Amino acid sequence: LSERFCVTVGGASHVQSSSGAGAAKLMLAANTSVIPGTNVRTSLNVTGTSPDCELSVSRSLSPHCFVQQKLGLSRDGRYLSLMMSPWLTRTIRGSLSGTFSSDPSLSFSLVKTSLRSGHRARVFCDLQPDSGELGVMFKYKPVKGFSLKLCPTISTRQGLGLQVTCTKASRDTLSKLHWALQVRHASLGLRLTLCRCGLRFVMPLELWSEASGPLSTPDLALALAIWAVPPFILSVLRAGWLAMHGWVKDLWSKES
Repeated sequence: LSERFCVTVGGASHVQSSSGAGAAKLMLAANTSVIPGTNVRTSLNVTGTSPDCELSVSRSLSPHCFVQQKLGLSRDGRYLSLMMSPWLTRTIRGSLSGTFSSDPSLSFSLVKTSLRSGHRARVFCDLQPDSGELGVMFKYKPVKGFSLKLCPTISTRQGLGLQVTCTKASRDTLSKLHWALQVRHASLGLRLTLCRCGLRFVMPLELWSEASGPLSTPDLALALAIWAVPPFILSVLRAGWLAMHGWVKDLWSKES
């Protein structure tokens, strides 16, 4: 709405079975900059008759340290969280966050970035009273506008997991397309995300549910093919279009 005030409106729907059973969600949020370096955000999510509200304050204590505080109310009760993210070196950034609620949690991470390219590596750990998760993330960015993320994890609840995400950005960097594959011991899913100028469209697809039992090797190979074929086809079509455009341009210049 203005340079210092922004409003976000979103919606989501989830269909769980072929019968059409599912749920709808409405999301409203407002963000404003109170003073330089301090942002206040409030959000309201409504699913059915259960609203969830949250208030967060983000502050830059210094050019090398960022702090975020959250206070929320949901169907599970009230919660309060605090997150601190300092720069340890020029290329390493840490993060430590804690949530105080009926189900408390503690998380920390380290991110290593490259000054010469868009490559990145991240290690993170999430702890709860009855569970924990440890994972690493590698981001490979060979050219501008394209990146590939590989994120293996291990959890005390869900065991080993792997998420692979292919991201393609437009030339003006206003649009991004994310194509992700998530693999667990007894679950398999695809997710397509399209972002454009603050708008976000997400289409998840569950290929294998936990109720179906352990994931078989042929189904995993088929899912990998489904995930890998669309980016490959798009790259081939783009290369063909650029080659044809260059050929037509050269032909036109010769005739003129």
